[in-house]
Amino acid sequence: MRETYNSDQNLSNSNSGFRNGLSYLLIGGGIGAVLALLFAPKSGSDLRGDIADVSRRGYDATLEKANSLKDQSAEVIQNVREKADKVYDFAASKLAKGEDMVNDAVETATDTVSNGLDKLKDDASQIANKGNNSRRASSIM
Repeated sequence: MRETYNSDQNLSNSNSGFRNGLSYLLIGGGIGAVLALLFAPKSGSDLRGDIADVSRRGYDATLEKANSLKDQSAEVIQNVREKADKVYDFAASKLAKGEDMVNDAVETATDTVSNGLDKLKDDASQIANKGNNSRRASSIM
């Protein structure tokens, strides 16, 4: 178990060493490129002009990329908005259908209960009438 921990630690150390070495290489390359430009056999005004041209091209490329990303994000937003509208319409239609079904069920249940109550009232009145008729018949005799 202890050997595994040490090998994992060694692997972690070697990865961080590689990253540090790569970082130093890139930094050194950048410094070398700047020094090469500064000590190039060009006059100062030519060098400043070249630097300005490179800066201008980088700025223009950045603007083009920003505009491209803006257009893409506008398209994505429009697509999301359309899909959200479709989902909303779908949910609203399902909700309306559900509401109609509930209203129909309530109306049917109300009608059934009302009809049942009316039938019970009729049955009760018939029973009451039969009871009154049988009393009269027995009292006549």
